[in-house]
Amino acid sequence: SKIEFAPPALADIVLLDSAQCHLENGGITVSKMHGHTGEIAFTGDYHYEPEGIHPHRFRIAAGPVNATSLEAAMLPTLRRRSGVLGVDLSFGKQNLPEWLANWYADGQLQMASLQSDEWQLTNVKAKMQWDAGRIALTDVTAGNIAGRVNIDLRGREPVYEITGRLKNQEWKGGHITVDTAATVSGIGANLLKTMEATGGFSASAIDDNLDHVTGKYDFAWRARIPRLSLTAIHLQSAAETYTGKGGLERDGTLSIQLSSATKQARLTGPLTPEAPLRWTLPSQ
Repeated sequence: SKIEFAPPALADIVLLDSAQCHLENGGITVSKMHGHTGEIAFTGDYHYEPEGIHPHRFRIAAGPVNATSLEAAMLPTLRRRSGVLGVDLSFGKQNLPEWLANWYADGQLQMASLQSDEWQLTNVKAKMQWDAGRIALTDVTAGNIAGRVNIDLRGREPVYEITGRLKNQEWKGGHITVDTAATVSGIGANLLKTMEATGGFSASAIDDNLDHVTGKYDFAWRARIPRLSLTAIHLQSAAETYTGKGGLERDGTLSIQLSSATKQARLTGPLTPEAPLRWTLPSQ
């Protein structure tokens, strides 16, 4: 028979279509789980050891997961409201609900994909350690992305601290690697518009005429406009070595000012992977 239960961490009930349960020494093992919560179907195992530092241990695997559905399923964990008619009247850190203050777990997560209307991550894997109001996702991998995510649940909305690397991504006929340290906070459609990020990048074989490019960047949203600043750029072409700086114009065009020992130049173009950059030399 099917099993239904309502964990406080989730917005919907969990329905197990099948599972094997074993009780021993006050602990519980639930193996070969097949079930779903809301729109998310999953398989996995769960172990409860009451004397453990992290009593709850799990392994969960899912197929394609929509990011909006995942956030909606986790809302009781991610957001807390108080005050009249559910309006949040508090500031700073919150008192955690009792279940969350006493929740200590570790496990492994896997999704065939995590996607929204604008992006998709494939073969997502991570280790999780959950200590009350803090979650650490380590050994995170998704295709050519690797990194770590720390989630702070102690405020009225979550704060995500992300460190990672995008390695050998195809871009403008070549490949680019980007290292990042980023912070985002909040819930819903505006989540990415809180992003602040900094890091470095290196690219090779760009547009068939730029052998190698390295530099640093800073990114943030200001007045709902993305701001990207590029510094410490070192560019090697077939004939010259350039240094310079640049960033995004207000219309979203990438613009980089460069100089070598003998000349100045400007690179412009969209950030999109396919469109080439335009190389401009000032008229003599």
